[in-house]
Amino acid sequence: MKPPRSRQPQGEGDHLGAREALASILRLWGRYAFDCLAGKADVIAQKCEQWASHLLTGLPADPLHPERRDGRARHSKYAELSAFVEQLRRAEKLRVEDAIQAGRNFITQVSSLLKALRDEQAVDLETLNAIWEQRERDREASDPAKDQTKSGSQTREAWIGQIESIRKHQEILLSKLSLLLADFQVQYVNAYAQEDIDMLTSLLTRTAFDQALKGALEEAEDGGSLCFLIDLDHFGELNDRFGHTAGDEVLRQVAALLRRLFPYKDGVVARFDGEAFAVLLRDMDLQQGEQLAYQVLDEVRQLRVIWEGDSIALTCSVSYAKAFERESMSAFLSRLHCALLSAKRHRNCAVAG
Repeated sequence: MKPPRSRQPQGEGDHLGAREALASILRLWGRYAFDCLAGKADVIAQKCEQWASHLLTGLPADPLHPERRDGRARHSKYAELSAFVEQLRRAEKLRVEDAIQAGRNFITQVSSLLKALRDEQAVDLETLNAIWEQRERDREASDPAKDQTKSGSQTREAWIGQIESIRKHQEILLSKLSLLLADFQVQYVNAYAQEDIDMLTSLLTRTAFDQALKGALEEAEDGGSLCFLIDLDHFGELNDRFGHTAGDEVLRQVAALLRRLFPYKDGVVARFDGEAFAVLLRDMDLQQGEQLAYQVLDEVRQLRVIWEGDSIALTCSVSYAKAFERESMSAFLSRLHCALLSAKRHRNCAVAG
């Protein structure tokens, strides 16, 4: 007689699936954490990982908790997790509200300064018109009496003094406006750096791409990630001929082209290094990758960047590869680099890694 099979408690599988889904959400949340009242981004990411581990193992989220020493699983502490999530969401909400309010304050200050400048320019123009009218009256005066000429001269001097005073005040306002804009530029640069956005192309930075790739490789048990490296051909010569400003415009337009080919919902697009770009796609095979690689080649060939009357033609070299199961990120990127070097020998072609 066969021994009776153990039966899984009703709903246990559903509960496990829910915990796994919640753990994935926490890890994703931690991956895109940002500094707020709840702590620094790296600290928040670490806490999210600890709570995700707690959901999957039952061990306390706090690594220093005494109960972690025996390694035995405990019941999931949903109440404490809920409190952590609520605290984090409140902190993020305050951070976003502060950023929005700071933006509104900046716009208000700039608007006020511009309005003051506009009003004083109107007064300046009105005064100049009055001086002109006085000059015309002096010309038309038939009696060249000294007292009348003296009176008109004094009036003009008073108006000129008023104009000089207005212009000095305008210089002060312009100085304030310049300082305000300079401060805003610093905040803008810092915000972009914190959000891992490349300022020139508005794509993700290399750091952000590496994080996304690392997560994709860890989560994909069957090696479902497909990656592309796209490097513009003869970019140094382009910079030498047309100038670095033209080169920047080329990078912006190529970035826009890649963003159009690979929408946010479908993949990750980043500025990898200099004139190189990277694209990460999930759940895609090598045959589809080959088709996309040749589509990129074709789209870049068709792109024309107009710069100071010149039409700049472009080509690029592309490598693409699918991650092997349990492959490390360094090994994966090494394969991609080797394939890209092979493509660069011929230019305007795609090579699989």
